[in-house]
Amino acid sequence: MKFKILFFLSFCFLLTNCNTKKKKHPNQKISNDFKINFLKKILLDTVHFNFLPSKNHFVSNYPLLPPSSLYYLDSISNKYKKAENQIDFISKILNEEQSKFIECQIKNNKSLDLNQLSKFDIKILDVKKYYKDGISRDSIDKIVYDYYNNKDSFNFKNKSYLIISKPIFNKEKNLAYIRILYGSSGASYLLENSNKKWYILKEFENWVE
Repeated sequence: MKFKILFFLSFCFLLTNCNTKKKKHPNQKISNDFKINFLKKILLDTVHFNFLPSKNHFVSNYPLLPPSSLYYLDSISNKYKKAENQIDFISKILNEEQSKFIECQIKNNKSLDLNQLSKFDIKILDVKKYYKDGISRDSIDKIVYDYYNNKDSFNFKNKSYLIISKPIFNKEKNLAYIRILYGSSGASYLLENSNKKWYILKEFENWVE
């Protein structure tokens, strides 16, 4: 009888311990629906962001962006250091210890279809098809520029389209790393979710093409 009670208590301890470890080390997959809704929120939020000037602007369905510099600001030394690779760089930016979690997101993002943003009345430019048909980046820019010029109601000086990367999150999903290119100006951003709202925590890696 004592053996049975001891066995039962040991089993309960192991079960509790495993559940605690799972909570401390979540390995959940971030769904594509969550990512699309995140992109929708930051693209249509004109109060905290100005990524998309208006709904008249196009968003590319193909996030063709230059590679990051891999330089990050080390919080301990307060000096810029170079990460080993892209996965290590994003892990450092998101302060995520498990780089495997970042690596899995990058792989899973291949199945993320940015065309889904169109259901939120965001205009999608089929850059993916243009490239597939052998149309160059300069020619795509010219197509968009001519399209805007033919619109009497379009008064924006920058007649271009937005390219946004597929987002990468930390495990708590309260930090996100994205890169954006509009026209010839690009930047990387670290966003933070506070009180169910996303804000820019840091802007870095600004570049001009």
